[in-house]
Amino acid sequence: MYAEVVVLTYQSPEIDAYTYLIPKELEKEIKVGQLIEVPFGKRNPLGIIIATYDRHPRESEDQILNPFNVQGKQVQDDKKVVIKPISKIVLENPLLLPYQIELIKWMSSYYLAPMVNCLNAILPELPSKLLMVHGSWHKQNKTINYELSTVNQSLILVPSINRIPETLAKFPKAKNYVVYHNELKTSEKFAIWTKIKSGEVDYIFGSRSAIFTPCSNLKQIIIYDEHDGAYKDERSPYFDTLTVAQKISQLTKTQIKIVDPSPKITTFLQLPKNIKIQKIP
Repeated sequence: MYAEVVVLTYQSPEIDAYTYLIPKELEKEIKVGQLIEVPFGKRNPLGIIIATYDRHPRESEDQILNPFNVQGKQVQDDKKVVIKPISKIVLENPLLLPYQIELIKWMSSYYLAPMVNCLNAILPELPSKLLMVHGSWHKQNKTINYELSTVNQSLILVPSINRIPETLAKFPKAKNYVVYHNELKTSEKFAIWTKIKSGEVDYIFGSRSAIFTPCSNLKQIIIYDEHDGAYKDERSPYFDTLTVAQKISQLTKTQIKIVDPSPKITTFLQLPKNIKIQKIP
């Protein structure tokens, strides 16, 4: 078996993903969306699996050499390709949901950006202790129940963090909620990410980055003041939040609602039925 992996390190922008061999002892444990460690030149960076294959996706089998059969000998035939094996699984449970994998591929194509940049825009920063695979953190979190809940989830976006408290007040039924934004501590942000993914919350309030949270049963995305420039990211892949929300809606059959006193003309013409023009006192 083989895995297509986006390697989380500096690399050539022309290559989106690399193919790695899945060792026999890991075949039953490997999952799409998993965080793994792979050999990459002289380094051993982390990567995310975005696809798995029974056969190599790019070459015929007679052109592939299993590195376990090479026995350390240098391959002389330039037509032969040695596929390196995955080093180890860092986190047993996937960090990303299937629709997020499709979202990464779409963002890379739509924004003409390297897939690793799209993945970095989506994923929260990983806590340093998370990488200590044999440490106490990893052992404790192996016992967490990651079964996805059937609770309906609502994602509420605001242009700036200081708008979150007043927006929370508009949802009195939101008792089981979390707040997600880039000003959180790394460990807090990652803990909230895993909590959202497991379906333990039904409301997620946040700024632009919250659009990427792994909502296992997302039913609606509500965007306040969508005209605000804060919804446009100024780093590669330079994504627009509403555009990403529309793709997520397509992938998950989620409803989009826009609450805005002065919507952009393009938004008003494109999504007239999704807009509620908020009255300003």
